[in-house]
Amino acid sequence: MRVERLSVARSPDTPEHVRLIADIRHRDGTVEEYWFEVAEEFEPVLSTTGNPWLVCLLPLAMASGEPLELRVPVDRLLLEPAGYLMQIWKLWYPDLTVVPLEAPVYDGSVRTEGKAAAFFSGGVDSFYTALRHRPGVAETAVHLDDLLFVRGADIFIDKRDVFHHVREDLDDAASELGMRLVVVATNLRDTRWGERTNWGMLSHGAALAAAALVLEARYRLVMIASSITYRVMIPWGSHPLTDPLYSTAGLRVVYDGGFMSRSGKVRALTEADVAMRHLRVCYRSEAGDNCCRCEKCYRTTAMLAAFDALHRCTTLRSEEFRLERLARLYLPSRTINGIRELESLARQLDKPALARALRRCLRRSRFLHSTLPVVRRFRGTPIVAAVAGRLEGRLLAGAFR
Repeated sequence: MRVERLSVARSPDTPEHVRLIADIRHRDGTVEEYWFEVAEEFEPVLSTTGNPWLVCLLPLAMASGEPLELRVPVDRLLLEPAGYLMQIWKLWYPDLTVVPLEAPVYDGSVRTEGKAAAFFSGGVDSFYTALRHRPGVAETAVHLDDLLFVRGADIFIDKRDVFHHVREDLDDAASELGMRLVVVATNLRDTRWGERTNWGMLSHGAALAAAALVLEARYRLVMIASSITYRVMIPWGSHPLTDPLYSTAGLRVVYDGGFMSRSGKVRALTEADVAMRHLRVCYRSEAGDNCCRCEKCYRTTAMLAAFDALHRCTTLRSEEFRLERLARLYLPSRTINGIRELESLARQLDKPALARALRRCLRRSRFLHSTLPVVRRFRGTPIVAAVAGRLEGRLLAGAFR
């Protein structure tokens, strides 16, 4: 895989925007155009280095088993730790391949405007980071200037109406927090990169860091809000071991908030009216709001209910919250510890009905974690595939537990 040509061009979709474009030649000879797009006022601070391309392409190179070659210089302090990054990913995911990296290097740092930013989607983690580092907070040494939103991450590029709705809401939230919302769009998930890298488990931290490095002449520090805690260091695409390795001599990438559990973050958000008006946790809604039905919406709703704050959150419909439905929720394994903590908290806060529903949810999820993989193994067997499919559906619907 080779980065053959870098260029900056006017966006064909939005004339007042510009794109930083790279032509990527794959081992099979195909060439893809990868791009990051920003408002034209940021053209002077667009990166002229190979830093963003090394970071975003490394997961694809390992997933494809292709050596990665860049013909533009890369910061030595980024290139050298890339070997450690690959070893971490290889340990987590043995099917990946540690690949050779080839790029000219430079020493020293890119001159920056010295600003600080954090990625912001309106979710629990990013809202917690934004609140903790907003201007005027005395308890922190870092105050944020910008909040970065990556279009093409959870909202795909072709969802224009959804994006404009979400952007308007995030703009309002950023203004109330005393910061500026900066949007970076990218087509990464519409390319081979999106097809071959696992967004959740491997590549979303790299995509965010690459978006920051696209504007590396603007920022001295960029925060990625923690999605897992230091207590439970499971493999994940954004991680306290890996995110700092995206730093350069001029731009420090920080994994922020890993000391705080998700329920602790939600409790902090209940004290901020701006969060209660703009919280957006759902990744399934077609409209860009909270569907109030998926497990992530329901987990967040349960936490707000534990703190008697559900009625104050205008973006989650309290009237649709049912303890019986919570009890039947199927939790991803990475969320089990957080719900176990919430169940303990519900008992401490004298909410026995909520605690009982959470215990039933935990029991059911643990049962499904052991049962579903067995059932799914038969989905590829022609004779029993239909029966296995129906059985999986009944298990997920709660017919047996």
